[in-house]
Amino acid sequence: MLTENSSGAGKNALIPEEIKKWNWGAFLLNWIWGLRNNTYIALLMFVPILNFIIPFYLGFKGNELAWRNKKWESLEEFIKIQKKWAMWGIIIIILLLVINIAIFTIAASKVNFFETVKVANYISKEALDVVQANEEAVNLFGEPIKNELGREGKFSGNEKEILTASQKISGPNKKGTIFLKAKKIQDKYEIYFLEVRSDDGEKLVILE
Repeated sequence: MLTENSSGAGKNALIPEEIKKWNWGAFLLNWIWGLRNNTYIALLMFVPILNFIIPFYLGFKGNELAWRNKKWESLEEFIKIQKKWAMWGIIIIILLLVINIAIFTIAASKVNFFETVKVANYISKEALDVVQANEEAVNLFGEPIKNELGREGKFSGNEKEILTASQKISGPNKKGTIFLKAKKIQDKYEIYFLEVRSDDGEKLVILE
């Protein structure tokens, strides 16, 4: 162990054996760590290609560079500060990973939602064709029966690839709602349940 504190002496500084090891703070926080430890070579992180090399260089040489480039009160203080850098580096990397996972999950859920809506709109149009061709439905709502697509529609799907949808319809006689369920069969959804209900409570099951 050194009896003399030679930190901050540049190339003339004697490197204690205790710090000749990997520096996680320098590796993980690289240029931020470099600015606080007077090790400005870390700014090469902003140079293409070198930014892949510099973190590993700082990991291997970080302790030595920080000891040479900055005056420290003692070896104990140096070790204590570098341990804090390592701790914060790990915390920040974990937080960034959690944030990235959250962003990816949210983005994926939005893609799935819009895909579900797209399929549901297509299925709703097929359902309207079935309702328009049904004599009982025509007698109930009048003709023509229109699909108020985009108004009060509700769409959902689940892990069993079952799609449910509801959509407002209107005719000369009444207004009501189509309720349907469709199942994915070989990459295509097929309606297996279709029901219409008028706003005044009448119900007509067309497919079951």
